[in-house]
Amino acid sequence: MSRPQIIITVDGKPVSGVFTERLMSVTVMDEEGLSADRVELELADDPPAELPKPGAIISVQMGYAGSGAAFMGEFIAEEIEIRVLPYALRITGKSADLGGDTKDQKERHFDDITLGDLVKKIASEGGLKSSVAPEIASFRYEWIGQIGESNVAFLERIAKRHNALFSIKNQTVIFAVRGSGLTPTGLPLTPYVITRATLAPGSASFVRSERTRYEDVIACYMDRATGKRVEVKVPAEKSGTGSFTMDQPFASKGEAEAAAKSKAKQLLRQGFQFSATVVGDPTIRGGSVVTFANVRSGIDGVAFTVRSAVHRFDKRSGYTTQISGELQE
Repeated sequence: MSRPQIIITVDGKPVSGVFTERLMSVTVMDEEGLSADRVELELADDPPAELPKPGAIISVQMGYAGSGAAFMGEFIAEEIEIRVLPYALRITGKSADLGGDTKDQKERHFDDITLGDLVKKIASEGGLKSSVAPEIASFRYEWIGQIGESNVAFLERIAKRHNALFSIKNQTVIFAVRGSGLTPTGLPLTPYVITRATLAPGSASFVRSERTRYEDVIACYMDRATGKRVEVKVPAEKSGTGSFTMDQPFASKGEAEAAAKSKAKQLLRQGFQFSATVVGDPTIRGGSVVTFANVRSGIDGVAFTVRSAVHRFDKRSGYTTQISGELQE
């Protein structure tokens, strides 16, 4: 394996020399959903180093000499911790949020708007771009209300209806289809096969949990023409029994069907989860699909979706990626 390569810039300026020599570890946390991605840098601080200012933009690339380093994201420096005896610095940062007061609750509604345009409008209010998966971007709402919700809570609720992952990465509000293994623009995330050679000994764990299995999911909407409550039913698991009924009524048949399909997939995912540590690979990201090969019967060939990928470079132990996730749909 080639030597790990770490490239860091602060406010657009590459850092090298003394900074690189002082760097003890870099950790980048790449999450599948809304949890903001984070970075943590640890540096030796003897003699004292010049401190970056909170709010500085930290850009990180990770990889290997020879094959190049992959862009891991841009982060806003949030906290600078100074330690003494021994002397060290710990710098933490997070990816951008929606800006302003994210807890500010709003009362408003949107008429005749596609999901793509709705996400774009809310993202622009925070000075961000948007990217919505083509499969769901064209879904049209006749009416949808943001009733006593912050922008974050509102987008979270909508994402669940469409089985989408709502995240904010690199100044962009993202709605990606959960478990698709695709970026919001439709490009494939690199699938990853974990073998005994890449797996850290003793790090892999798989959990199958007993849960109620439902044959179908029921959601309802109000028929405007008749004023009556109408049910829609979508299949869940063939081996299941009974129905899971969603409490919240929806504004249209299309919304109810989308929400029921999303819930059916969520119920399926919850039954099989995993975690593992592998040789560092910057292509593994939240939302990536991984499988295992020649590890164990019953595990080999099963596709999982990564929910969290923690990339860590340490001068003593090298570059590793710790991942966790659940059964792919």
